[in-house]
Amino acid sequence: MRNLLYNFEKYCSTGRYEAFGLVVSIALIAFMFSFRQWGTETFNLGLGLSNLIAALFISAIAVLVHVYAQKAVAISKGYHPHYRMTPYHLLAGVILTFISRGYLFFMPVGAISMQHLAKLRVGKFWYGFNFGDLSRVSLAGPLANIALALIARLLSGEPTGMLEAFIRLNILLAVFSMFPIPPLNGASILFQSRVLYVFSAAFIVAVGLLIQFANPFVTILGALVLAAAAWLFFIFGVENK
Repeated sequence: MRNLLYNFEKYCSTGRYEAFGLVVSIALIAFMFSFRQWGTETFNLGLGLSNLIAALFISAIAVLVHVYAQKAVAISKGYHPHYRMTPYHLLAGVILTFISRGYLFFMPVGAISMQHLAKLRVGKFWYGFNFGDLSRVSLAGPLANIALALIARLLSGEPTGMLEAFIRLNILLAVFSMFPIPPLNGASILFQSRVLYVFSAAFIVAVGLLIQFANPFVTILGALVLAAAAWLFFIFGVENK
């Protein structure tokens, strides 16, 4: 445990380029998320700015937890992780937001690249870079967002206002991260295991749907059942054909 904390402190630092990418990603995600909150019938600058500031706050929490959950898993597996902003995906999201007037979203968090650390990989069965590890690291981000949404739902009971927005944003980030578009998380998971991708994507989507109507425990149980059903259908209805 002590070694893990030491390695996390040593290899989890954020460089200047990473910090710039995180700031830009957080700002653009907050802008897209709050696009339709600048007044109801007429433009309201004060209301819009307050909503944008609130969106920046919850976006920072959601994105940072997503990224640092991935970094923690990567370090525990013996890699030095780096966050990568995906500017073309973010640009596509901003364009989609403008075209749809804020009714459609595409908010990619970004991607994690990993550098093999030889001294931390000594004794591992697969000494070199392992795509299985990359898929686990990739999955840690969306699952961290799902965990945040479930915790907020548990603490709030019937969420309203900022907590409702926090839950919604975390669900959206988790779902968008699972899109199988390189270099997003979903592509890394799909490349390593289609079965794992189907189960995890179905679980995340199911949580996003059920959390609106059920308590967190029922949501998790229902999502696991639906994910298992999707997994079985994929194995016996698609893979075995």
